[in-house]
Amino acid sequence: MHLFVLDRGYTSVRDVFYFYKASLTRDISQAVNAFEYLAKTEGIIPAIESAHAVAHAMKIAPAMDPNKIIVITISGRGDKDCAAIARYRGEDIYE
Repeated sequence: MHLFVLDRGYTSVRDVFYFYKASLTRDISQAVNAFEYLAKTEGIIPAIESAHAVAHAMKIAPAMDPNKIIVITISGRGDKDCAAIARYRGEDIYE
């Protein structure tokens, strides 16, 4: 998963992007919350793998400089994960 931070003060692409190899969240509850947040606010159903990157971005954003921008690549098809997320939330659902 790729998570980039863009600094508006730079003009060079080489200087602009900082690749974070920091461990993305391994807490499934944070990824599920991010999955639901993105679906509700943007209408995007991310794959659960991408939801981990969103969760990490949500975690680091409050401590970031306001001149920085986070760019997350969203991949996969989250519609395939909806039933698993529902079961995780306690719904009695079968595929």
